[in-house]
Amino acid sequence: MRTKRLLDATVVVIGCGSVGAPLACTLAQAGVGRIVTVDPDTLSWPNVGRHPLGATAVGKNKAKALAERLQADYPHLLIEHRHVDLHNLIATEAGLLRDADLIVTATGSWVAESALNHWHVEEG
Repeated sequence: MRTKRLLDATVVVIGCGSVGAPLACTLAQAGVGRIVTVDPDTLSWPNVGRHPLGATAVGKNKAKALAERLQADYPHLLIEHRHVDLHNLIATEAGLLRDADLIVTATGSWVAESALNHWHVEEG
């Protein structure tokens, strides 16, 4: 029962840095069926020590590199990515957020958190 519920779930992880990336890895390990990673930034050298992707992903978009790694490690799951910030995600793919079972924000940005909260209140 629990396995089916997890496989049927969609989780959107906004922010794929040193907090969001390990969280996305844990969600995949738990068996969440669809994970969508969202981040506009690239991994840089100062982040390597605290990021699960490591040096091989330096210079790559965090959301894309993380999604590719998770898809390779967990081929039975559907792992997607969006190379956008939260504001653009809301503007272009509000349906993705609306349909998600869980939205996790790990951006460390009050502006982003506020925008998501504002969208959520408008959605009812």
